Amino acid sequence: MRRRAAILLATAFLAICACWLCAETANSPVAQAAEPLISVMVGGIVDGKWGYIDKTGNFIIPPRFKYAAGFAEELAAVQIDGKYGFIDRTGKLVIPPQFDAVDSFYEQMALVWLNGKFGFIDTAGKFVIEPQFAQAFGFHEQLAAVKAGKKWGYIDKTGNFVIAPRFDHAWNFHEQLAIATIDGKAGYIDTTGKFVIAPRFPYARQFNGRLALVGLGGYGYIDKTGTIVVAPQFPLAFDFSEGLAAVRIRDVVDKYAYIDMTGKIAIAPQFDQAGEFFEGMAAVQVEGKSDYKYGYIDKTGSFAIPPQFDYACRFRGHLAAVSINRKWGFIDRTGKFVITPQFDDVWGCGIQPLGSG
Repeated sequence: MRRRAAILLATAFLAICACWLCAETANSPVAQAAEPLISVMVGGIVDGKWGYIDKTGNFIIPPRFKYAAGFAEELAAVQIDGKYGFIDRTGKLVIPPQFDAVDSFYEQMALVWLNGKFGFIDTAGKFVIEPQFAQAFGFHEQLAAVKAGKKWGYIDKTGNFVIAPRFDHAWNFHEQLAIATIDGKAGYIDTTGKFVIAPRFPYARQFNGRLALVGLGGYGYIDKTGTIVVAPQFPLAFDFSEGLAAVRIRDVVDKYAYIDMTGKIAIAPQFDQAGEFFEGMAAVQVEGKSDYKYGYIDKTGSFAIPPQFDYACRFRGHLAAVSINRKWGFIDRTGKFVITPQFDDVWGCGIQPLGSG
């Protein structure tokens, strides 16, 4: 997953549903119609400030925040003077900075950390569930995984347990299934708390469509009955996205390839790093004449945008953030810069292969 930790550190945002260009949730027609705002940083990595630009690169909200997350459900988390609050799309503080750490809004609630405990607020900033949990995830599919004492369970939006704490660890529901661990093994439960796929995997990821990535010796994929569809054989792997998944092949070349949902290699191993497909393209890294560069391939494995970037993010809304000479800009699907490299950082970007842990 770009893995989402249950504990949100005060030095970083781990937004559950936000990304740099399409942060608003799909179940809000108003949010879908709104012009995307992109969180960027200027002024240097150490002392820089975060603000928000539009798709032309103009600042809509001037850079004045120590940190600034992407917009989700019309609000964005920002840090001012060591505390976190939320702004609206005009830059107005609608929830004053008062929390030690926060997550983005999802399902009209946000997970916040205050005085060493996690609780949940509504979009007015009022506590719906008072801070009381040592660890927690935000709400997904009307339930939230929380740790009470030494065990994890699930609460509803009133704060009542609907699945009693009995798991060593637990994650969000996705497609009506959630990963939960007992005695160091992960399985999948339904919304009643019953294991529908028995806990037997040392490592497991949420379902992304028909298949889920699991670790069992190597990494492979199972279906929703728990049947292994692609044998655990890869030392590193990604989730499936748009019908393809990046996997590491070490037997011959020690490179990344892409497989289809039957496990057949669809794009031959040739990449040093490989991201997920979004909008028909994936960011990949290859070795050049003097160093490694990122470019973008299509689903045939051909380069749609030649390798030329120091780092590259996935496409969102037909734009992608890329880095050249330690500055970030934005390209279109032809590889042309629509916003020249000028920013010190962009929020919500990354290509992170899965693996150990």
